[in-house]
Amino acid sequence: MESTVLTSQLHPAVDRALRLAAETALEPAAAAAASLEEVFPEGADWSGSQLSRTGFPMELAFVAGDPSLRWTAEVTGPDRPCDERLDVALDLYRRLGGATMPADLITFLRSAQTGGTLKYGAWIGGRHRPGQNTYKLYAEVPPEASALAAAWEREQVGAPPVLEVRGAQLCMVGHHADAGRLELYYEAEGVLCHEMATLMSRVGLENRAPEVLDLLQQAYERTTRLELPCRKVGWSYSLSARGEAPAFTFYTFANSLFGGDGKIRAALLRLCAARGWELPLYEAVSQPLAGRRGFVTCHGLFGIVIAAGAPAALSFGLVPPEEAA
Repeated sequence: MESTVLTSQLHPAVDRALRLAAETALEPAAAAAASLEEVFPEGADWSGSQLSRTGFPMELAFVAGDPSLRWTAEVTGPDRPCDERLDVALDLYRRLGGATMPADLITFLRSAQTGGTLKYGAWIGGRHRPGQNTYKLYAEVPPEASALAAAWEREQVGAPPVLEVRGAQLCMVGHHADAGRLELYYEAEGVLCHEMATLMSRVGLENRAPEVLDLLQQAYERTTRLELPCRKVGWSYSLSARGEAPAFTFYTFANSLFGGDGKIRAALLRLCAARGWELPLYEAVSQPLAGRRGFVTCHGLFGIVIAAGAPAALSFGLVPPEEAA
């Protein structure tokens, strides 16, 4: 099927990814293209971003078992001060999906960002499937706001913080209005294998820690006994305003586990095949990376998702590459 969703204002790598997506699901690809045209007007700067390891300001996101077309993007070019980007993101959030953040959450985020050392300020994400387009706003929480954030995030989670000894700190807040969910993101260093259950205990999922460790070890293909095979890690708690069960996601950088893009791609495809997960769009979009080496990768975060009542799933981000020469 030929795609009709491409426009000249989008980057060639994004156009290529949307064209490949349209070959199997035209409606989501068209919706994603329209949204990205709002985010990246004609003449937008496609470099200098903190979102990806390459500096590209947009990446695709893949979740095993979910056919949705997902993306995350910067909300302005690199010349816009980071402390102005939350308001830009809020405006995009309203325009794209008619979504608004609760006033008290906006107040907290503005207070947290005031005077803080910001790297990106805010991002926006989209998820598209036939008949449904939803959006998510990500807001940075700088280190200087740790005291302000402590009481707020404890109230949201309903349980005390964990692994403070590892320097665990709230670093980002995500809001998904249509799903009624708030996602709190943390980062730390030097987490030990047995501490995975501690991380997950905060939302009552500690009994599923072995699933995370098993999937991580299967991906890494080496035995891990004491320390996790990645120094810097992150995790998130996804909390529902509607009383639905929480979810937990463990993150690390894909290149810290696997190496360059070629090795990452091979490892992800191997893992998906072993688990019976089909990700045809990822396989097609990432094909130009099959032989690529180097530590600066198009692949970003590698995540393992645990949601109540569902098997463990894999998630990861990818800057769409251009067609290989």
